[in-house]
Amino acid sequence: MSTWYLSANVYAARRDADIVILDARRGDYYCMPNAGLGGHASAGAATISVASADLAIGLVEGRLVQGVPPDHDPIRLQPPAPASNDLKGLAAGPAKAADMADFIMTFLDMAPHYYGRGFNHLISSARGYRAETPSLNAAANVLKPVLTFHQLLPLAPFPGVCLYRSFFLLRHLRRRGLHAVWMFGVRTWPFEAHCWLQLGDTVLDDTVDHTAGYTPIMVI
Repeated sequence: MSTWYLSANVYAARRDADIVILDARRGDYYCMPNAGLGGHASAGAATISVASADLAIGLVEGRLVQGVPPDHDPIRLQPPAPASNDLKGLAAGPAKAADMADFIMTFLDMAPHYYGRGFNHLISSARGYRAETPSLNAAANVLKPVLTFHQLLPLAPFPGVCLYRSFFLLRHLRRRGLHAVWMFGVRTWPFEAHCWLQLGDTVLDDTVDHTAGYTPIMVI
């Protein structure tokens, strides 16, 4: 058994006996079946333990792990408590002209950071665009803008793509001085990656039943 530091912007999670690694520098996922037997990986952790020497060598050669802590690494947030609530079935009421104008302004703010950009830019942009007034971040203040956003989202391109939807909504909230946690999760057999926004135990752009099928790997 050997323990290694994850390289900067590299994340890992264990799902059953499998270990999944996310290289957020390139947006690449690596799934290692049965690598978790005798090993350990969890979202928010800065280290990974593996039992196979050959696997460790491959991770080092791929610059996914290293023997010492990285010089500069983003804060690794721990996943929030398991979600027990979502906004399914709630309605915002008729959208007003001001809501439409705000939605368009968010789109114009978001578009240069999404279209033609790599995964690393999206993550860096999300980290660099923080809410400045966390006192406003009560669930009651977040509820209406989130519901209005979903009401207007079908008017935008690619409304069903999770990465697009969650990044768009994150910018929408942060323009208002609000904050939510951007969750990235994985599943195996078959492999699939997914992302969503969460405030406390409330899922903002998905359902609890769906997100429960994914193991968190990165939290922004």
